[in-house]
Amino acid sequence: QIMADVSVSLGEQRYVTEGVRRNVRSDGRTCQDCRAVVVESGVFPQANGSARVSVGRGETVVVAATKAELVTPSDDRPNAGQLDVSVKWSSIASQTRDDDAALTDRVKQVFCESGAIDAEKLCISPGHFAWCIHLDVMILECGGGEVDAAVLAGHIALRDTMLPRLTVIPAASEEEEPDIEMDGDVLAAEALPGAADLPLTVSLYALGSHLLVDPTLVEAACARAALCATVTRDGKVAALRHQGHGALHPEALLSALRLAVRVA
Repeated sequence: QIMADVSVSLGEQRYVTEGVRRNVRSDGRTCQDCRAVVVESGVFPQANGSARVSVGRGETVVVAATKAELVTPSDDRPNAGQLDVSVKWSSIASQTRDDDAALTDRVKQVFCESGAIDAEKLCISPGHFAWCIHLDVMILECGGGEVDAAVLAGHIALRDTMLPRLTVIPAASEEEEPDIEMDGDVLAAEALPGAADLPLTVSLYALGSHLLVDPTLVEAACARAALCATVTRDGKVAALRHQGHGALHPEALLSALRLAVRVA
């Protein structure tokens, strides 16, 4: 029981393992079937972008929102903005953990290392003004698959993000700083550059010689290992993360990669 913080009896482990061997799960899905996913965007009008993701019958629920802030670029990157990511567990969730930092690192790695959002395109005036996009993700309920759901919610929120059009007013002299004029017309707002090209993640859990897509908490607790594949918009696996014990045969790994691309 290494892949989820849930206590599972030996009888439950045998039940899950035998079901997987027969390619049928407790909710009627096959090993390669995902639960239904409901995605909503624009759920928080006050945010620059927002989303809500519900998996299954509300077993896993994640919300995400973005806030665009004008900041002064850092001295080491005067011509670049930044994407700031935070992932937290809600105190009202039936399953909570204290791994906010670990989840934040995983989601931030998916988005920031993809290169989809070019930090230089977030710069308004080098050395003076740049956008800092704050992405806040909260897990309201967890019934398994929280990493993929958090990435999906963040992905949709970033794609939903609209930035007001800005005009740089040059400084009147070398001693003065340039200024910014913001267009108040909502229809003139622009989408976040590169957001449409952000990747998604697909987590696959190994039970015996079988791979499970979108496991429940009990199924995840019975797994010996997990693979989390980052899949780009054009169907390529950009990164692969292994967790747990044991290795996969090369043929099984290739099958896992093909499955991840199909699911994404």
